[in-house]
Amino acid sequence: MEKLTNPIDIIGYYGPLIIIFIGIANIYLKYNTQFLLLYVFLNIINRSLNQLLKIIIQEPRPKSNDGYTFQGVEKHGMPSGHAQISFFAITYLYLITHSSWLLIGTLCIGLSTLRQRFKYKRHTARQLLVGSTVGALFAYMCDYYTRKYKIFATVK
Repeated sequence: MEKLTNPIDIIGYYGPLIIIFIGIANIYLKYNTQFLLLYVFLNIINRSLNQLLKIIIQEPRPKSNDGYTFQGVEKHGMPSGHAQISFFAITYLYLITHSSWLLIGTLCIGLSTLRQRFKYKRHTARQLLVGSTVGALFAYMCDYYTRKYKIFATVK
């Protein structure tokens, strides 16, 4: 892990986890346990989708000045996992809660994640854009099919 001293960079680095935990807390308080498990399961599927796309695309990360190297599938930068995970959670949470405040708060964290990943040359702007788009589209698709097939009757 890179040495982070700026609080915004620290929030950006841990942004995906922060957003997921915000989602878990909100779903736990407002919905049933089955829906909470669905949210966690979909986040795991989203992460697996990111790994699969990295293997298929195999686009390298940008050259970093700090000499930090990634191993395994993580040596590929397309699409950005941080961006995909963040924007999946942001979009999915908004689609199920319709909370503007939750959207604004998680979007601020998500944007700080994009900023941190670009600033530290972990991803190109295109890798961040693709990761964000894939995450948001996957969230929309999950929400659509959850509602269409009435996976849980308590989903609003």
